[in-house]
Amino acid sequence: MKHYLVIGIALGLALAFLSLEFGFFGFVVGLIFGAIGGVIGAHYEGKIDLRHVVDTVRKRD
Repeated sequence: MKHYLVIGIALGLALAFLSLEFGFFGFVVGLIFGAIGGVIGAHYEGKIDLRHVVDTVRKRD
């Protein structure tokens, strides 16, 4: 079983750990990296379809 979602979140938080020296800004960056990693991981795991989301935002059928 592949765990792209967990790996994506872990990698995003690992990258954000480098920015912790910036205090609250580092916390916010950590949340952003974690969310981006989670979305990318969920896409590769097949839980969400980013192509459909992009097409919906662009108003395509």
